[in-house]
Amino acid sequence: QQRCSYGRRSSRRRRGVFASLSRAEAHGPEKEAAQIAHGCLALELLVRTRPEKWRQKTSFDELLRCGARSLDRAAGDLAATEAAASLLSAVLREGDARERKRAIGGDLVKGLARCLKHDRKDAACLRTAANKALGHLAVAAQPSFEDLIAGARPRPKEDPAVLEARRAEAARRAAEDAFLSTPASAHAAALMRHCDTFSKNARLTAAELEGAVRHPVYADVARWLLADRASEFKARDADGSRTLGLDELEDAVDAFQTRIATARKASEDAADAE
Repeated sequence: QQRCSYGRRSSRRRRGVFASLSRAEAHGPEKEAAQIAHGCLALELLVRTRPEKWRQKTSFDELLRCGARSLDRAAGDLAATEAAASLLSAVLREGDARERKRAIGGDLVKGLARCLKHDRKDAACLRTAANKALGHLAVAAQPSFEDLIAGARPRPKEDPAVLEARRAEAARRAAEDAFLSTPASAHAAALMRHCDTFSKNARLTAAELEGAVRHPVYADVARWLLADRASEFKARDADGSRTLGLDELEDAVDAFQTRIATARKASEDAADAE
């Protein structure tokens, strides 16, 4: 009886948190931010401390939507934004690959990417939480081993060299599809996280970008930016600081995605003409 009573109280508290977050807008900016911060921290505590229980009480998608809405509404208040980003990081960590892939769409990635632009010293925890959340999404965006070999399974009595070439082409195509389908903002955030190791100021120098020339996903982007004495890197440096900020890096990745898509279409058109 005591366990049942506790379960009912826990369920009522959880429903109360969701209702509090939904009503937060009606109380003015300051109280809204405080309610968002409190509600997100309560939900994050549930996810982190009771991983075997929270899925019985609510769903991954519901928590993700709640975190995304809170992140959008908390813009301007550091504590509330940090709490929302921490909730999203915790939820995405507990999600499986399919759930994380569903989360890539919409404005969630853009909202998390905006968190990385906070350059205040007291926003370090916010940037860390957003980085972790984006890291979970970046992993989900990459093809699995099964995806890479799909369509290239061995056929009897075929030339091994032909099979190897087919596997390589299937892997290249799958990786290219994953790269093109992921928003440029997510790629830019992941690339910044990988390369910003010297000054850690959310800006990349050409020397820091060289750290990605052997990266399994971003090697081509890095080489393209650094080719011809870093001509593309210099062209994307809008403020002349000899560094690329997150916005400039996102524009560069977007241009590279457009370049790949254009080359692919030209190749397919040429193949059709033959």
